[in-house]
Amino acid sequence: MFVLDTDFIFSYFDQNQSTHLQSVKLIEKYGQEEAVLSNLTKQELATVISYKVGYQEAKDVIKKLELFNLKEYFINDTGTLEIWKLFWQFNHKKISFVDCTNLYLAKKLKLKIASFDAFYPKEMLLSLTNKEFKVQATTASP
Repeated sequence: MFVLDTDFIFSYFDQNQSTHLQSVKLIEKYGQEEAVLSNLTKQELATVISYKVGYQEAKDVIKKLELFNLKEYFINDTGTLEIWKLFWQFNHKKISFVDCTNLYLAKKLKLKIASFDAFYPKEMLLSLTNKEFKVQATTASP
């Protein structure tokens, strides 16, 4: 079980992203496990895709998420208060409330996070071994 971040999902569905092949390899490795998706991440994903690619594409990706083994996690009032506490602890320039939501869920549920954001501690991220990464690099070359 792992928590999905917006950048990871976007990278998986957009072949033009520099991390696309890495996201595909990570799904190959961990895809049989159930993934946790917060309602806030799903909303952010729809917004990001709509702005960067298009509205219809955003709708298509949200529908495609149903094909994954997902558990959608709805953030309640108590969770929101805890996430705000996390948010106020950081002074990073590029941190979103949704990043803090994923961090909150990962800590609460003792899970790793599928993300390429440098904000998250490395030990909390899904990863590939060097061998798996080299296979990816070989696959990526023309």
